[in-house]
Amino acid sequence: MKRIAAFLWFTAVLSALSMLSVSCFRDEDFDLDMLAKEQDVDYDLAVPLFETRLTIANLLSVFGREENFPTGSDGLVHLVYAIDKPLRFDIGNKIDIPAITLSNFEVTSVPYWKNDTVISVSSYDTVSIDIRGLQEGASLHRIVLDSLLVSLTGSYGIGMASTIDIRFTNIYQEGQPLALHLDLEKGASLSFARLYENVEMVFEDEFRSTPRIIYEVRLRGDMNTAENEYPDVRTGHVRMRPEFGRIVYGRIEGYIGKFDLDFKDVLDVGLLQNLNVEDMQFYEGTIDVVSKLSGCSVPIFINESGLICHFGAGYPSAEVAMFPENHTLPYPEPTAAVLEKTNVQQIDIHSLLAHKPKAFDYLIDATLNGGENSAPFNIIERGSGLDMNIACDIPMHMRINQFIMDDTLPFTGVEQIDLIKRFFLKGIVTNAFPLEVYMHLDFLDASGNVLFSPVDGDTIAGGRVGADLHVEEPAIYRLDTELTSDEVAMLKDTKYIRVWANMSTYNKEEAKIYANSDTEGFLRVKLGARAMLRLGNLMGDML
Repeated sequence: MKRIAAFLWFTAVLSALSMLSVSCFRDEDFDLDMLAKEQDVDYDLAVPLFETRLTIANLLSVFGREENFPTGSDGLVHLVYAIDKPLRFDIGNKIDIPAITLSNFEVTSVPYWKNDTVISVSSYDTVSIDIRGLQEGASLHRIVLDSLLVSLTGSYGIGMASTIDIRFTNIYQEGQPLALHLDLEKGASLSFARLYENVEMVFEDEFRSTPRIIYEVRLRGDMNTAENEYPDVRTGHVRMRPEFGRIVYGRIEGYIGKFDLDFKDVLDVGLLQNLNVEDMQFYEGTIDVVSKLSGCSVPIFINESGLICHFGAGYPSAEVAMFPENHTLPYPEPTAAVLEKTNVQQIDIHSLLAHKPKAFDYLIDATLNGGENSAPFNIIERGSGLDMNIACDIPMHMRINQFIMDDTLPFTGVEQIDLIKRFFLKGIVTNAFPLEVYMHLDFLDASGNVLFSPVDGDTIAGGRVGADLHVEEPAIYRLDTELTSDEVAMLKDTKYIRVWANMSTYNKEEAKIYANSDTEGFLRVKLGARAMLRLGNLMGDML
């Protein structure tokens, strides 16, 4: 019975030690075995402790978010930073169609003769449309409306039933002229309201400098009906005022004239402050000013523009041109789809990074339709405009004096410290960067304080570099060290293991960081332990 209890207690000790594991070890990596060298003295226990794979993404805590580190088509890692919200310069919203009141339709008396059977009164009219935002010389072809509310208010004082029809000659819905029909009864009120969608206003000729609505109103009554038997229609009136409201245009075709656009604001580029450019020299890198003209086929002429970079204390502001003078965003081909035109203007990044810009001031003076109207007609969509973005793209092709990467993983402490006679750390470090690494391994308490550092600045050579600075063969570093008695005692309070590395291009002219294979672009650390236990006569009691 005593032997069984001792065996169960010993098994519990082994289980507690095995809780050190956070991942699986392979025998070919560590050659760790469980074996008894002297059955009545020591038991040799091997367990995995720690495994991590550091990549360029471990710099996220310094540089920003994960999306800042895309991989290019050639596998080269890039640091990419763009302003969170692109600059938006509205063009379509400068054009607005206010509510439109059509001419009054008024009938104050209706002629009646004994032998008449039908009365009919018609009115034709045209009303000019005041479109806000059109400039001198504008001429329109067509307006496509997302919505149009047609309403009628007035009074009806004729003692007979009749009908009113309104037909708009140049307003279409589904290819047919828009028409309204009202049935009026004796003593009825005159009121009508209906919202129409997807209607078009088409103007006379190819272009029209004064857009107009053309319509006809017709009042008709048949006296030979039961409703109108012996009607008294010698007196009475009809007063009506048609109106258009909720006019939301979706698309305007035609020449809207020439007008100026002025844009000015400040952009925060705080991410660039995190680059330690004193320790890094990049061989490539640009700041791109990307402009996209969407929703319109209108040329925009950049008359004057500038980008002023504000640096840290001690450096003056510097001006960098975003566009060449009199730069033009040309016509796209007019189509039914949203139109886009993109222009990229590159700015040299090296002088900017050397002084760590904090913010960009931009100023753009532009003219819409500033040149000859050479297209058949312009297209302006509601919500159209000029979008601009400033993006920083730095491929990881560089020289570097210091490049710090780190990772921390939890560690299950050892409770039975008094059972450990000797404790060995055994590990393999695979350096698949083309950078020399100074590695540090720290055991931390619950508050993140360093308890001890069994590896403190050990040097690991960079991987063997081949064509185009690819790492053809990673460098291997093997760790095998015994902890002191004080370090073993501190294992009880250890809650985390942290590995961090200083990297540099020491003795190398340049380096490229790739992330497209299992042979480059990472630093992998595997760590295991081998404990020799104090068992005394326990083994003899168990046998």
